Amino acid sequence: MEMTEKQKRRIFKGSFETQYSGFDTSGFWIDQSDEFSLTEQHLKNDVDINEIVSRFQRTGYLPAPDSEPQYIDCTDFVDYQTSLDKMNELNDYFKSLPSSIRGRFENNPSNLVDFLADPANRDEAVKLDLLPDLKEPDVLPVKVEIIQSKTGVKPTVPSSSSDIPGGTEKEEK
Repeated sequence: MEMTEKQKRRIFKGSFETQYSGFDTSGFWIDQSDEFSLTEQHLKNDVDINEIVSRFQRTGYLPAPDSEPQYIDCTDFVDYQTSLDKMNELNDYFKSLPSSIRGRFENNPSNLVDFLADPANRDEAVKLDLLPDLKEPDVLPVKVEIIQSKTGVKPTVPSSSSDIPGGTEKEEK
């Protein structure tokens, strides 16, 4: 395929030949000059790095920041892989919930996290069986009966483990 002069001029120095080199793209450009743009052109010089550097060279001052710098301690942050594992664990947990509960949170795990983060929702979360009910004791009460010995001496409760034969505290010499 022979290239026209116009096509030859379009190939720049240092480019290489491909199957698309002779392809005319002039008909594929969309003219948007008459459309409304949200770009604020009057701020062009405020964000142009060349203008900022030349202004600094003339005045010795950099533009003032819009807000005060903030410094935070990031040493407790976890790495990306750990965060990703936590997100996958949350998604797996959310998928394992019944569809009625997932529907309650619009099938969005972040809505569940927001719900559980609010202490006002604790009672409802317990009703939905998302959180354990801490009002119920973990250990069942045990019935204790004190039986008087034959000698008539009432048993005493030891004050420390050293009072118990074979106790764990070291005896002082």
